Amino acid sequence: MNDPFLAAIAAAPADDGPRLILADALDESEDEPDRARAEFIRLQCALARMDDDHPRRAALRSRERELFELYSAMWAGDLSGIVESLEFRRGLLDGIVIVGHRLMTHKVELFRRGLLRRLRLTDAVAICGEMAQCRELRQVRELDLCGNDLDDFDAEVLIRSPHLAGLQRLDLSFNRLTDRVPQMLVRLEVLPNLKKLSLGYNAGIKSAGLELLWERMRILGAIQLDVGGNRIDDAGVRAWPVNLDCPLPNFAGNPLGDAGALALARRPTLRIGLRQRLCLNACSLGPVGLTELLKAPWFESVRTLDLGKNGLGNAGAAQLAQAQRGKALRNLILAYAGIGDSGAWALARSPLMGQLRRLDVTGNSITQSGIDVLWKYRRNFQVELLTEHNLGYG
Repeated sequence: MNDPFLAAIAAAPADDGPRLILADALDESEDEPDRARAEFIRLQCALARMDDDHPRRAALRSRERELFELYSAMWAGDLSGIVESLEFRRGLLDGIVIVGHRLMTHKVELFRRGLLRRLRLTDAVAICGEMAQCRELRQVRELDLCGNDLDDFDAEVLIRSPHLAGLQRLDLSFNRLTDRVPQMLVRLEVLPNLKKLSLGYNAGIKSAGLELLWERMRILGAIQLDVGGNRIDDAGVRAWPVNLDCPLPNFAGNPLGDAGALALARRPTLRIGLRQRLCLNACSLGPVGLTELLKAPWFESVRTLDLGKNGLGNAGAAQLAQAQRGKALRNLILAYAGIGDSGAWALARSPLMGQLRRLDVTGNSITQSGIDVLWKYRRNFQVELLTEHNLGYG
């Protein structure tokens, strides 16, 4: 591959133009992998601009996978023997998964092309100090350290690194972090370009830490936040400043309870984000909290609602069936929510069945009679209906 082309792409990574110029040049090659690479570049550039429901998307995705399986190892060259997996974006190698010690051993050859922007590390706990001194990491924009057994000290070493100041996305989920990490983010005013932060499933992060993150956002700007699976209760929701313009954090798996639902419902406006998906899975919600959510003015914009693993029961299903502000709903997830036949009947006979594209009632207590009525009242035969692991045979 020609270095001047790569230099132009590295200088303008968000611009498709240099990539398509490279594709034109590769078309002139006599080597089949080069010509396939030209097609792959154009495919991925087109897919990046295409809506999820575009009629040609499935066919293009199929061809993309076919080309990737045939040629990705050749396109990656000697890197394919070093990394665990490869990810291409808009035609070029953009992300890798690699074991920590290999990153430090092969850092020069990994980063010499100037195009590697996404990095997922495994077994990284032993190299945090060395990694913080690695100048090559200045080109990384997305760093995934999920599940690396990091503690607060490890996180602080990395957060303080001047070579990671360009990070836009940082995933520290499934580690051993506490509220000290949000405190560091506020006190040190580090990672000034951060747009997305994942701190999910760190049992030591509680509402106090979330309140500190709100403070961080006031100082350095709003970020997309994932704090799912921690120990955040209604206090963390109530502390969210009304004038903070950022998408709703992922609260799934936190003990928000009905009081947390009430705190959300009382916000005058709410920017849901992620294509208007509201996920409150496993948040200890009951019918009382659901009542408040369904009355919130901003609920009118919710397209996907995930209330699985909450004790909603038949009363909650009946409330959803009668929701006046649920006209935008297209995907409703009520898996493992304690729903029986009367709840299924309420859903089946509600206006929802004429608008939903997907209804998931997996893992409830619905008998075959209730499952049958859901299928019977499904007005649009393209609706995906998930009924597994109930009392019936669905």
